[in-house]
Amino acid sequence: MPNPFRPGSAQWKMYEALPPRERARLDAEAARRKDNPFAPGSWAARAYSAAPVDYQRRAREGLDAERARAAAAKARAANPRLHPEIRRYLDEKAARERSAATMDWMLQEQWVQDRLIRPLQGPGLRPTYDTLAAAQFDPRGPRLADYRLRRPDLWFVAGLEGDGAKKRNYVPPPKGHNTRYDARRHADWSAALARRLGPKRAKELLDAYERNRPGPDAETAMDVLNNWNGRVMASILPRMDSYEIAEQLGRAGWLQDRPIGQEWSD
Repeated sequence: MPNPFRPGSAQWKMYEALPPRERARLDAEAARRKDNPFAPGSWAARAYSAAPVDYQRRAREGLDAERARAAAAKARAANPRLHPEIRRYLDEKAARERSAATMDWMLQEQWVQDRLIRPLQGPGLRPTYDTLAAAQFDPRGPRLADYRLRRPDLWFVAGLEGDGAKKRNYVPPPKGHNTRYDARRHADWSAALARRLGPKRAKELLDAYERNRPGPDAETAMDVLNNWNGRVMASILPRMDSYEIAEQLGRAGWLQDRPIGQEWSD
């Protein structure tokens, strides 16, 4: 059973503060009781009892979810007659559940939140130029069309990943413009480019795309914010699928689903 206390949490810091010999003893004890990480006397139980109520709740939920996934995997392995398509569907569902649980843990960490730009809804909450500055967007740089001659390889990859993100998140207009579907598309595209070319090159290309089709500053700020958050999470979770990153960011409320200062419309 994996350790429910992740590195960086309050419980982990308490554990690291122990002498090496004490840590080794508690690790051996926890290994013997791997069916119950909260066994009385183990370091996990001590850290759990000393942690805030919110940490205790999160640890219980994470452990219960991990046990449920392990039981489902064991049941699938014990059923050789399961149709391959059903097995593939169940495996993909389990992978999505693991992605959601991982994202939930990461988005509750303060250092992750500090790297993201928090979306804001409603008028007067943050000037548009503040969002553009937070995303380090320069409106005077090169446009994406310039890459067609200067760097056709990058131009081709950007278009390829953009088409893929559009297909994965396609909704006919007007619902597909300046809504949560548009927000997911930008986050998906940014995460896919970051995984393929690196965060720095992905930012360069997507900023060039926004300059290529200039529109109202409120819409540009919406797009660059979603690009930023998708790219950051792709750098933190490089093995997670870009569509899953965009989906989980939207579900957790970390995507700007309308132009800044505009009332919500689906």
